[in-house]
Amino acid sequence: MGMKKRSRAIDRQLEAESTESSYEHRVLLLGSESSGKDEILREMRILHQNEYTRRRMEAHRITINKNLIDWAKAPVEALEQLNMNPDTEQTRQHCPFLRNSKFYADPQKPLGNGESISALWKDPYVLHARTEPTGVHETRIVMDHFVQYRVFDIVDLNSVKRKWAHYFEDITWIIFAVDLACYDQPLLEHSSQSEMMEVLTYFDSIVNSRFNGTYIHLFLNNYDKLEEKLGRIPLSNYFPDYSGGNDVRKAAEYILSRFNQVNHAHRYVIPFFTRPTDAKIRFAVAAVRDAMRCVIPRPMGFVNPTGLR
Repeated sequence: MGMKKRSRAIDRQLEAESTESSYEHRVLLLGSESSGKDEILREMRILHQNEYTRRRMEAHRITINKNLIDWAKAPVEALEQLNMNPDTEQTRQHCPFLRNSKFYADPQKPLGNGESISALWKDPYVLHARTEPTGVHETRIVMDHFVQYRVFDIVDLNSVKRKWAHYFEDITWIIFAVDLACYDQPLLEHSSQSEMMEVLTYFDSIVNSRFNGTYIHLFLNNYDKLEEKLGRIPLSNYFPDYSGGNDVRKAAEYILSRFNQVNHAHRYVIPFFTRPTDAKIRFAVAAVRDAMRCVIPRPMGFVNPTGLR
């Protein structure tokens, strides 16, 4: 099959799947980097991996190929603009090839620059580069052939209240992930305040905010880390009214009670105590999926959700 015919075939398949997936749930995934929300999203993908068609994967392959070329060119062009040279001779030899790499729309055509990209990864300039995650990452998951989940992963919790807030007027579900073991972790910008207190503040702003009629699932994660930490760092050092000692169940229930206390709107919140690496988080994600199946999703294109009382 020629490149143009293959591209048209993929477009037709995606259009057909888009028509089939004519209903959607919009899911807001909130939580800090240590909250385990990445594991939650991974489990959601695993539950629905059989719904991912070969055609759709081929379409993603085109995007991945283009991203590989764009990302490989970026540091090479940046070095040239700054009049800097790569640290290694091997990388210097590969730079001209990477700069002139071309993208091919045919997913079956080899890129031919794998060796050059691999050499670039080993250069110290690239290895030491670090970018703070920001913004919103969207993942689309299709379930039961006609219901689509659009999962918005908020990397910066402040974004919900500021830059990105207007995007989430019609959110159907909120999954709020919490690291149970973060009670002693100071905030980088406010060393006198713990991360747990900041998370409670964010939850307060969400549960009592504009998200009326939205279902909220509270994942209290890292139960095992909480159990391990209690013997070394008492929870009462940070929450003086806690009196349960090293009992992990009492500690977890106390932390849950603090989240209940800020729920002034008396919203219906479903909590789960989970560990990121065992079957409990898989069970919790499956329970969320089953709950979503019981709610009629909104048709695509409607501005406001209905039937969410």
